[in-house]
Amino acid sequence: METKDLNSRLVDMTLGEAIEIATPFLTKLLGKIVQDNLDGKGEDIQAFGLEAIMSEFDCGKTKAVAIHHDKRFGAAFYNDGRKICVNVTKLREIKQKLAEEETRRRMRIK
Repeated sequence: METKDLNSRLVDMTLGEAIEIATPFLTKLLGKIVQDNLDGKGEDIQAFGLEAIMSEFDCGKTKAVAIHHDKRFGAAFYNDGRKICVNVTKLREIKQKLAEEETRRRMRIK
């Protein structure tokens, strides 16, 4: 089967020729998306409500409300009226960063 030139119009190609031309590009693109998901660079994990905060920090409702109002975690939350949208991925990043800062601070005191 003779392949068409990449500069030819899509209308002039058969379906098989179009698939043959598009396959290497699509394979490379899908491979990158799959690899990003395996590396953890995929979409952010979203959750709703105080229950998401409670499960992430393993705490009660009172502590979850305090965490929600803490300015250090503000980038991980979005409020739409009464609904609380939690970006769990961002929340974990902030939590990890604060734990590292606390460890460094404690090591300087000793």
